[in-house]
Amino acid sequence: MNKKLAGPVADLAQVKKDRERKAYNALVLQAWDELEHEDKREQRARKSDVERAGRQRL
Repeated sequence: MNKKLAGPVADLAQVKKDRERKAYNALVLQAWDELEHEDKREQRARKSDVERAGRQRL
């Protein structure tokens, strides 16, 4: 009565956990990228303000 399985048996709980972890990691990376872009945008805006003020002083 011993039947050989065709392939490896996946632990469904582990597969679900791995899928959730992957989705969470993607969410964290997306949030991090958005914050980084926002910081760079603010830095470029401050830089342009300083450069504009410098040109006006000339």
